[in-house]
Amino acid sequence: MKLLFLTSELPTPRTSLAVRAFYFIKYLREKYHYDITLISFRQITNEDRYIYDLGKYCKIAYIANIPKPEFSFRTAAYTLKNMCSLRNIFSKNPQFLNFYYLPKMQVMINKLVKVEDPDIVYADGAMAHYVSTMCLLKVVDPHDVVSESYRQIFLKQKSLTSRIFWLMWHYKMKEYEKAIFKKFNACIITSEYDKRIITAYIPRLRTYVIPNGVDVEYFRPVLTKQTIPNVVFLGDMSNKTNIHAILFFYNEIYPLIKKRVRDTKLYIVGRNPVREVTLLTSDKSVIVTGYVNDVRPYLANASVVIAPMTLGMGIKNKILEAMAMEKPVVSTSIGARGIKVSHEENIFIEDTPQGFAERVVQLLNDEKLRLEIGSNARKLVETEYSWETMTDLLNSILKYLKAHLARDDHLFPVGYS
Repeated sequence: MKLLFLTSELPTPRTSLAVRAFYFIKYLREKYHYDITLISFRQITNEDRYIYDLGKYCKIAYIANIPKPEFSFRTAAYTLKNMCSLRNIFSKNPQFLNFYYLPKMQVMINKLVKVEDPDIVYADGAMAHYVSTMCLLKVVDPHDVVSESYRQIFLKQKSLTSRIFWLMWHYKMKEYEKAIFKKFNACIITSEYDKRIITAYIPRLRTYVIPNGVDVEYFRPVLTKQTIPNVVFLGDMSNKTNIHAILFFYNEIYPLIKKRVRDTKLYIVGRNPVREVTLLTSDKSVIVTGYVNDVRPYLANASVVIAPMTLGMGIKNKILEAMAMEKPVVSTSIGARGIKVSHEENIFIEDTPQGFAERVVQLLNDEKLRLEIGSNARKLVETEYSWETMTDLLNSILKYLKAHLARDDHLFPVGYS
């Protein structure tokens, strides 16, 4: 099967938003022998080293560079240029400062569709607008429902200005999702919770759930001798949900832990930490790493991994990766949403600061319990959440869509007449 893959981040095996596309491409090629062509954006960062590996599984037709988020002047200039393009001004794309619009990208996609004549176009949510009007068999994978994330952020805001801003973006993104996604033949999403929201928006769109997975060979248990109790949080630290989660943990939960386990260290591991996060290092027990080439040493040294999410959608890779390395996880119910976990068997789920702190302290003080929860967690991800298993699901969906749609049906999305 010929597949044209469109991604807003270069697929890599180590970046949270890009890992899903990487493993889908890898296993669709290795196991099912798909002929895959990739068009993608790439941040001008440390992603170059993955291009060789990616090239083993697909043809890389075009990669467009976008500036690093931390280069604010360059980013502003880039987005202003895109904002002022006529196509973007008159589009319904909600990102009026559209980071992922590039006229040359549209030209390249149009050309590749004509030359390659793919059986299916597979686009992530930020790339969907490039192909939404094309008469092709199209699948959109937005990962999660962004408009719902914006609604949750709106509910957490205290200032009137911030509430108006996020409410506006919620409605704008909701209209975009409704207008664009309904033009696709199918939508693939990461959790049943997200599916229910998409189905409410567009009841006649075929929507499938494929959770995120984890590379169970890469994320393997490592025996380490822990001398200092430490708590680890993983995530892109420019992401609003991660920022809110770690500030909530530091302000509401961490003091309760420190009262009982005074020598505890908090590691915040992830790229692009914003100023609110880096300021936490004024507390000598907090370490903010920024970008790291490999998160495994931090996970291996973790006593407890936390996911204190108070908002957000989809499935949290951080939990699956920690579980794969046999690390005990304490999460809120929002953080663990979409994963088939069992409270007190392979994870602890607590939604109050007091309950969350109590579970972390319990694990810090009980090595046997840490090993038991971690071992059960590893068994869960091995049986339920390998990337190969997730790609098997994707392959069955793509084969079904191709088999049940005649060429003329490409004029109308599945379920529409």
